[in-house]
Amino acid sequence: MVAYQAYGPSAQEMAQAVERLLDIDDSERRARELRSLLGRDIKHEPRRRQDVDFIVMAAFGNQARQLRPQLKFNRASDVPVYATSHVYRGTPNPEQDRDVDGVMFEDMPWILTPDQADPTLHRAIQDYWGENAANYGRLYAFGVDAYRLIPHLPRLRQYPFAFYQGVTGRIAVDESDRVTRTLVWARFRDGRPRVLEPEISAP
Repeated sequence: MVAYQAYGPSAQEMAQAVERLLDIDDSERRARELRSLLGRDIKHEPRRRQDVDFIVMAAFGNQARQLRPQLKFNRASDVPVYATSHVYRGTPNPEQDRDVDGVMFEDMPWILTPDQADPTLHRAIQDYWGENAANYGRLYAFGVDAYRLIPHLPRLRQYPFAFYQGVTGRIAVDESDRVTRTLVWARFRDGRPRVLEPEISAP
């Protein structure tokens, strides 16, 4: 890890955190010192640090919509940005989520590909639970897999490369009998999460 920055809730605090993360503040400071040393005004364009391969952004959707534009403004639009599933509420909102275009994150098939992850059950839960289906969709999906996984446990324990394709991801059991999941990668484009090819890997 090259560096990290915590940020506060206000837009100004987020902007300052991004400037510190990318060393924009140091670039501005050097320009001020040079102006003072020379005793005259000079043209200066802030320059971000060049030792960053990617950025991991820990943020909920409303925070990410402020942080991502700050990264672009501070000349980091070409740096890959990864986030957790917290960045996406679970229902498309292209008007707001255009601000996070380019951000990549992992999530469960139930959220990213509901038309493939048991669409009949998905629609039934939406019809029955209404708004709660959107607010707690990931929890419903965990309940579905917890119930359905039980008869597959002996097979998953016996064969190390076996897996069960659940609605929360590809589920396996490791040598310590821990249940593990492989999620689906997506990238925001035009304000919507678009599933990426399987070969993408986490940083």
